[in-house]
Amino acid sequence: MRRRDFLKLTLASGVAGLSPLTGRRAEAAIANSIAPPRQPIVVFIHLAGGPDLRYLLPPAFDSDPASYGYRYWQVKAAAHGLDPVDPAAWEQRWINDYRGYAANGADFGILNRAGWLQNMWEAGNVALVNNVIGGVSRNHAHCQLILDQGNVDSSPQDVERSGWGGRLAQFCGGHVASLTSTPRNFCFGAVDGQPDSRTDAPLIAIADSRNIALYQPAPGDERKGAGEVARSLKAYYAAKRQEMAADSVFRRFVDHEAKARQFGDQINAALASEPIPPAIEALYQGDNTLTSTYFGLQIRNLRDSLALANTLNLCALSMEYGGWDSHKGQKDFIEPKLEDLFGLGKGLDTLYQEIPREVADKLVFVIAGEFGRQLKANGAGGCDHGRGNTLLVIGNPVNGFGADKVSTAYGDMFPLEELDRLDQKTPDINGQTSIEPVLARVCDYVAPGAGNAVFPNHALRIVEPGVDLDGLLG
Repeated sequence: MRRRDFLKLTLASGVAGLSPLTGRRAEAAIANSIAPPRQPIVVFIHLAGGPDLRYLLPPAFDSDPASYGYRYWQVKAAAHGLDPVDPAAWEQRWINDYRGYAANGADFGILNRAGWLQNMWEAGNVALVNNVIGGVSRNHAHCQLILDQGNVDSSPQDVERSGWGGRLAQFCGGHVASLTSTPRNFCFGAVDGQPDSRTDAPLIAIADSRNIALYQPAPGDERKGAGEVARSLKAYYAAKRQEMAADSVFRRFVDHEAKARQFGDQINAALASEPIPPAIEALYQGDNTLTSTYFGLQIRNLRDSLALANTLNLCALSMEYGGWDSHKGQKDFIEPKLEDLFGLGKGLDTLYQEIPREVADKLVFVIAGEFGRQLKANGAGGCDHGRGNTLLVIGNPVNGFGADKVSTAYGDMFPLEELDRLDQKTPDINGQTSIEPVLARVCDYVAPGAGNAVFPNHALRIVEPGVDLDGLLG
């Protein structure tokens, strides 16, 4: 492990907060079987850049020029790579590239390149929360803070506020694992229960689950190059721990080295008999990788983290997929990304094929971007920054396990009032449901009572008339 990665692990990811692991015997053999987590786990995938999820989930084509299903395809045609004055082409696009569904009185489609999402919808495992207020501006950095922190009142300067994943982990008495190259604000907890502060205590950084441990030279290589340096450093820190006073200002550094070494060795031992499934390795390495090998690597990190969930006492995990800022050529720009996420044989589908059902039964995915796109395409075949969007909650626990289990849309998928605004220069989806009540309901599923603790003001936030989030999860 490189020095900067060691420092990130020990100082930025809160190894000092891993006291529940200290002295615990590692799970030496998982034997290719992942044990079910003791509690539900929320996996938050942040789609940085502002995804056009109305493109993923458009209204069914309608030949009536006054209908939403006609007007959508008319004003969004260019973003689909279509001629804005050719209704026959819009209809053919709908027929060829989408599978139709109905929910909450609306006829809509799911992109065929998102086959896993189609299957999950048909299995009753998807909730679409529409007209969500995630960002109150059109500024990426600001609205990403809002989404990660779970607070629509966050200003662009509120970078030291805690994240909703970190607060959830603290309520559960567990940890949140960051599977990204740099931990997002989502992962940081609050100091003494004060949401406007932040600490890395609940955070575990798992940017590379197979390379967490401090560097260990192979037997016989201890006196060659990096091996000699590693051996010397190990001996140096061990000696310093023996001679350094307990109240020394430098004690934290030598203690971190010991905890990082123990932690990494523990993870390596636990994963030693758990080979990487070839289908998951193929997502980030080989001849048929995802468009984003970075996201493929996060899927590997996710599976490994699930294998270690009880050892690490995980209740939340953080992932990201960036690059959704589709100002031009939107069709070619975002469809490969949508397929990476939701396609058959791609990211999430491959994960589900490589974990036991009893593990999947404990997972809830929250997938959202910091804001959506505008209601109509621009002159470059793209879509500019909007505000309201759809938030996806996906997983076997969605809507319970009853015989009438069905996927659900919360809120009006295609508000007719939008038709009156299509002639405006920059029309948005109007936000009608704040993110806090939605995320609070997810937190309550992970740990009863967590919603009020993680989002103390969620009851004061707006919810679209007629929307009842109590049935969101079983």
